[in-house]
Amino acid sequence: MILPLVLLAFAVAAMAVAPRATSRGTWGSRTPRPALLLLVAAAVSAGQALVLAALAAVSAGQALVLAALAALPGGWAALVAWALDLPTAHVRSDYGPHVLLADALGWAVLAWMLMNLVATAVSLAHRAGRAGRKSRAHLRGVAPRLPGERARAARLVVVESVLPVAYCLPGRPAYVVLTTALSRRLTAPEQQALFHRARAQLRGGHHWMIRWAELPVRAFPGVAVLDLFAGQVRRLADIAADDFTARRVGRAAAARLIARGGCATLMVGAGIPKQPGATAERVRRLLRADSPVGVGRRLAASIGAGLLLITPAGLALVPAFLPH
Repeated sequence: MILPLVLLAFAVAAMAVAPRATSRGTWGSRTPRPALLLLVAAAVSAGQALVLAALAAVSAGQALVLAALAALPGGWAALVAWALDLPTAHVRSDYGPHVLLADALGWAVLAWMLMNLVATAVSLAHRAGRAGRKSRAHLRGVAPRLPGERARAARLVVVESVLPVAYCLPGRPAYVVLTTALSRRLTAPEQQALFHRARAQLRGGHHWMIRWAELPVRAFPGVAVLDLFAGQVRRLADIAADDFTARRVGRAAAARLIARGGCATLMVGAGIPKQPGATAERVRRLLRADSPVGVGRRLAASIGAGLLLITPAGLALVPAFLPH
C-alpha cells in the first residue's frame, strides 16, 4: 500500500506547488502561456498519479485479501483461498490487525476519492451540456444563421438584458454573447477588441482548462490548495487573452476595454458567468508593458512541465527495480 500513498502524495504536491511557482514573482504574468502549460501539466500529472494509485491499490488488494485470510483460524484460510481460487502459498501470517486496518482504510479513502471525482465530473459535464444546449437553442432563435455563413465561425450575438455583461459559449458554432446594456457602453473599436479577446479564449481552449481546474474544487470543497490552483488558472487565462487582444488592437485599447468592464468571460456552467476579476491589476499590467521573460525561464517552465508528466509513471515503475 506504500506505492498508492506515494502517488497520492505526489498528486497533492503537484497541485500545491504549481500555482505557487507560477504566482511567485512576475514571470507568470509576463509569460502566461508557459505558466498555463505548467499548470495544465500539473493537473494532468495529478490525474495520472491518481489513476496509477488506483491500479496499484487494486494489485495490492489481493495481498490484503491474502493477509486477511491468514488471520482466519484453523484450516479456514486454505478453504476460503481454495473457494476464491487464490494462491495459498502466498498467504502470509506476518500481518498484524493494525496493518490490515491501515491498508483497508487507505484503500477505502483512495476509492472514495476516485469515485467522488468521477461522479463530480459526470455531474458537471451533464449540467454544462444541458445548459449549453439550452443557451444554444435560445441563441439560434435570436440570431439564426445566415445563408452562406461558415458553420464553424464564431458568432457575435447581442441579446436584450439590463446586465452589462458578455460571455463566450464554446462549441460548434461558438457564440460571443453581448448584452444590450454593455453594447451601449462600448464603442465600435471596443466591441471589436472584445470579439478578439473572446476568440483568443475559445481558440486557446481556456474553457477546458477552467473546467478541469474547477473539477477537484467541486469534488473536494473547502480545500485551500485546490481553490488556489483554480484561481491561478483563471487568472493566467485572462492574462493570456489580454495579451492577444493587446497584440490585435494595442495595449491602450485593451486596457480601456478591461477598465470599462467589457471583457467576455467563459461560460463553463449554467447561467451567465461572473466577469473576470482583478481588473485594476490587469489594466496596470497592460499599461506598464513589462519586458518579456527570457528564453531560459521559458525553457525551465517547459522542462518542469515535462518532468511533471513523466514522474507518475517513473514512480509506478520503481518497485519493479527493487529487490523482492
